Amino acid sequence: MTTICIFSGQKSDSLVRTLLSIFRTKRVLLWREGIGRTKPPLEERADVVILQNPDCRVIPGRCLLIFQQYGGPLPELEWEGNVAVVDSADEKSQEVLKNCGLHTATCGFLSKDMATLSGVADDSLTVSLQRSIPSLYGRTLEPRDIVFPLEEGRDRQGALLAVMAGILCEML
Repeated sequence: MTTICIFSGQKSDSLVRTLLSIFRTKRVLLWREGIGRTKPPLEERADVVILQNPDCRVIPGRCLLIFQQYGGPLPELEWEGNVAVVDSADEKSQEVLKNCGLHTATCGFLSKDMATLSGVADDSLTVSLQRSIPSLYGRTLEPRDIVFPLEEGRDRQGALLAVMAGILCEML
């Protein structure tokens, strides 16, 4: 099971919708804080669990953490084996992640980013994986370009974070 945790200081519905489209071939369980149960049903059979602004006590050991304009405190967890995805222009999240020792995969417009937004059309965006990186499962992912369909009204920065998550989870 793959667990994706979204830490967001802003409305992240566009990011969640893009993640759901990337993982559409899998059984996905989406859990949002404050809706329904007091904790996510991690014991249910799902290939992918997406936790939106989770209570940090329920985060399992190995997961992908997406940070989007998150200025809150970083949970005190064992970070080994986890990977954070963050926009390199997101100063709030960068400050939170600065000294935690968590492996961080950056995306954005800078040449130092692991993935860059290299092209935008009305209905798609092109993301370039800049260098070889390890996936969440330890396999090496080689540099390449990925054209991703972008539905009307989707936030491009949120879509870029979601595409990077899909790359690291070997879905794209």
